[in-house]
Amino acid sequence: MLSTEKYEFDPSYRGQTGSSIGVSTVGFRSNKYNPNEWHENNYAKYYQSFTDRDLSEKQRWQATRTENETLVLSQQTQALSTKKLQQRLHDINFWKFELNRMIEDIRNETDLLIAQKKRLTNSLDATEAPLHIATECLGNRDRRYGEDRVCDAVEVGLLKEVEIINNVQNLLRQTIMTAEQQIRANRNAKQNLEMDWSNKWEAAVADAKATNRRNEDVDIMFYPGVARHYDNQSTPESWAQNSHDNIVNGQNQLMASIQLRALIDSILSDISRDMREQADVVETEFARRISEMSDAMQKMIQNSRETLKAIADNEKKIDMLRASIRAKEAPLKVAQTRLNDRRARPGIESCHDPAQDHLIGEVYQLSQSVDSLTGELREAESNWKKLRDDHQMLAKEIEMKKNSLYIDQQKSMAIRMRYPSVQRLLGYNAHHSTNYPKYFLYFFWIIIGTIIIYLSFTNLYFYILQSAQTHRPISLYAHKNVHFVPSFIKIKKSLEFSQSLFESRTSLYHPHLPIHIYTQNLSFLRNISKLILLGNPFFGDETWGLHTIEKSSTEPMKQLLCPYLAHNCYITIDKKRFSQADAVVYHVRDPINKKQAEKNRHPDQRFVFALWESPTHTPKLKSYKAFFNWTMTYRFKSHIIASYYSSNAYIHTSSDYYQFMLKENATKNFNLNFKKHDHQLSDEILANKNLGIVAALISNCGGNSRRLHLIRHLKRYIDVKVYGRCGEKCPENVDCREFIAKKYYFFLSFENSLCKDYTTEKFFSTLEYPIVPVVYGRTNYSYFIPSSGFIDVNDFPNLTSLAQYLKQTRYNKEKYLSYFSWKKDFIWGIAQFLTPFCDLCLRLHLDSTPNVIDDIDAWWNENACQGPRTLKS
Repeated sequence: MLSTEKYEFDPSYRGQTGSSIGVSTVGFRSNKYNPNEWHENNYAKYYQSFTDRDLSEKQRWQATRTENETLVLSQQTQALSTKKLQQRLHDINFWKFELNRMIEDIRNETDLLIAQKKRLTNSLDATEAPLHIATECLGNRDRRYGEDRVCDAVEVGLLKEVEIINNVQNLLRQTIMTAEQQIRANRNAKQNLEMDWSNKWEAAVADAKATNRRNEDVDIMFYPGVARHYDNQSTPESWAQNSHDNIVNGQNQLMASIQLRALIDSILSDISRDMREQADVVETEFARRISEMSDAMQKMIQNSRETLKAIADNEKKIDMLRASIRAKEAPLKVAQTRLNDRRARPGIESCHDPAQDHLIGEVYQLSQSVDSLTGELREAESNWKKLRDDHQMLAKEIEMKKNSLYIDQQKSMAIRMRYPSVQRLLGYNAHHSTNYPKYFLYFFWIIIGTIIIYLSFTNLYFYILQSAQTHRPISLYAHKNVHFVPSFIKIKKSLEFSQSLFESRTSLYHPHLPIHIYTQNLSFLRNISKLILLGNPFFGDETWGLHTIEKSSTEPMKQLLCPYLAHNCYITIDKKRFSQADAVVYHVRDPINKKQAEKNRHPDQRFVFALWESPTHTPKLKSYKAFFNWTMTYRFKSHIIASYYSSNAYIHTSSDYYQFMLKENATKNFNLNFKKHDHQLSDEILANKNLGIVAALISNCGGNSRRLHLIRHLKRYIDVKVYGRCGEKCPENVDCREFIAKKYYFFLSFENSLCKDYTTEKFFSTLEYPIVPVVYGRTNYSYFIPSSGFIDVNDFPNLTSLAQYLKQTRYNKEKYLSYFSWKKDFIWGIAQFLTPFCDLCLRLHLDSTPNVIDDIDAWWNENACQGPRTLKS
């Protein structure tokens, strides 16, 4: 039985116990622990595990805390980095926007500067013609001879003109070089800006990509060594300063370019004004010199005629003197013979008697008379020789003057007519071309190609269709030769009216106009209706403004204020009735299907040439030979007169036409609105004319009449206010013509083209208002209203007298009011713009004479227009 005594155990004991653990093995088994050791060992294990668990818990808590802190920190850091990147991206986009705006500004400015440079180049090219004209004029004038080779004001002006042109050319070349330098500077600045913008675009792409990076992205990875600063990196300040400097440089170039463009405008304006003023001076001196030369030559011619007459008188006198001398020979012979006969008296008969004395005295007297007559004869012969010399001298002077006049008038002034306009000198082309965008040009060419393809297929379709027809009607004009005309058609190159019923009629509009078709007696019109087809549009309007044309066949004639013809003519726009039409009216300014018309026309049809524009605004007509039968234009020699006057026709109250219309209106109730202007202007109306004396309304700044040039010269002597596109704007919501009529005394009705009989609304519309028109054109305005109702510029020798007359008339109330007195005997409102269709209707009934206009182009264009009149100042 084991003892229960407790033994003290010292764990540190290491004696010779006989066991491997240093404890005595007596009474114990080997390799055993005592309970204390076991407990201690357990306690040690407990403590160690507790300590380790506690440490582990603390480490886990710390790890969790660190994890949370690092998570928050990393999220905050990443959010801050994202915010910084966004701010950076905002800054980049801001500078990109500023750079892009500056790039656009410089690009647009450069385009404008290039256009200005083009104007400079055009202006430089345009100065070559004036230089050539001036030098050629000088060269022509060097071919003068004798006393006419004088250094006059014309030559001084030409030399000054050459000097001005040379200075202008040097200035233009220098300005072109400056513009080219500025264009290069603009492009360099633009290149720097574009490079900066491109870099910022790439940076924006990179920063935007970096900003949008997320932890969930699959393409993120480690890039060792990227988290460091680079030596060549810029600072935010230097980065912003670089873009700022580029923009400032661009702004500087932009302002320099704008100032240069303004300078170019000023230069072009100055040089065009200087050259034009000098050209006007030269032309004025030319006109004065030509006038002086013409006067001198006329005086020379007059003196030559008088000298020739004196020579003839002298020759007669010489013959008379010689006859007188011969007549004295017989009496002298008789006297001397008598004396000789008396010598035969013998002796004392040879007496010195009174008879002897008288015979001797007679001989002396006759000898003295012969001597006196001989002296007069020698004097007369001497004078005759002097007169002959004078006549030869005058003939040489006249030839010299003719040569000088031919050089100045025919050669020099003729070539000066080709002097470029102010628009050309300002650098604009003769026909302004619009700089359309590229895409518009592409679209334009696509449309042209489509039309060509369409026409090709259309012609092919018609060819197939015609080939399929077995019985086609033979067309009168379906002939390969466009000038072919059947033999029974009478061709009339001149448009004189053929003899017919209307030859003695009175014009619908004015008794002074050429023969037209109005008559009171309409009984000769048979109960036959004529059909008028509008063959093409009128400025794009198929109905020609007759909007009732589809409602009723008779309505158009009533609308045209000729209701008495309502059942005699019908107007249609139905092209299907082409073969039924008696007349087909073509407005030449709109497209005409000529081939189709020639194919389908029949011999009795009248093709009517209708036109209201001048030849300067008319398309080419050479392809219309032997196409038209009648003309309906504003010319007085047209078959039917159709002018702007139609809608403003003034009819005299005593005319048969007015009386007829009154009767028709009363019996048939046509509701015609007759109007009569008040010809007596009140003091209130006159007092309201307080803005000036003369005004003009001009919207077309061009034209061969050069009316603006004439007005500028007129402004030297009287104040002239120009309204419209070529001058000041009229007050808003006010009719400009009415405004001028209320505020001014005279209205300049100047036509833009000086063409035969061409008169537009510039004159006719003015008649409605209380203002006196001052006309300038190539027509006889007294055909429309009495000559006491307007002032014609062509009636004055120079602009000074015109301005003086206008001033005198303005301040002479009685004289001014006399220009309105004619209106008391005239009414208006019984005609419209297309009322000439009434004439066409009557002509279809009255004129059956075959007629084809062989060359409409020659009739319309040859000698139709003329250049501006040279008015002396």
